[in-house]
Amino acid sequence: MSEAAARVGFSGNVEAAGRTGPFLGLEYDGPAESAADQAWQLAAGLFAVQQARWTQAADQAGLTLSQLRTLLQLDPGNPTPMSQLARRLCLDASYITNLTDRLEARGYVTRGTAAHDRRVKTIIVTRDGAALRAKIAELLFTAPAEIASLPEPDQQTLVRILRRALQPGA
Repeated sequence: MSEAAARVGFSGNVEAAGRTGPFLGLEYDGPAESAADQAWQLAAGLFAVQQARWTQAADQAGLTLSQLRTLLQLDPGNPTPMSQLARRLCLDASYITNLTDRLEARGYVTRGTAAHDRRVKTIIVTRDGAALRAKIAELLFTAPAEIASLPEPDQQTLVRILRRALQPGA
């Protein structure tokens, strides 16, 4: 562990709700300065607990987490420029090439070129890739018990709050 990581309380594991799972995050045990800080710390804890779902989905599909994230970022109906995918995932273009190679070898994507500019390389989801993507999305984007068990009014309030938080300039 680096000295900087030790200063901020870095931990490779997060324990919450009786579960332990890998999470590259921070454990912060100091007082939250504001309600916004408290909300963010609680949200980070919830995300950490859910990391196990992503790992399980990747394992079941025989993919790495990076391959899983890549497949989820692709729209089965539309070719995606590799450069755009690299920006969305905040990854180097050469790594996108590597991920595409591996997904293509499994038959989940093919490469193409953009109709407007043959220099632009695209990724196209195959039928097998679309079917796998749908199964993964169903597992990952169905509410976890921590959210589903909240009373309906609380769920609706949470939806309103998160929508506002995700709006630019909110």
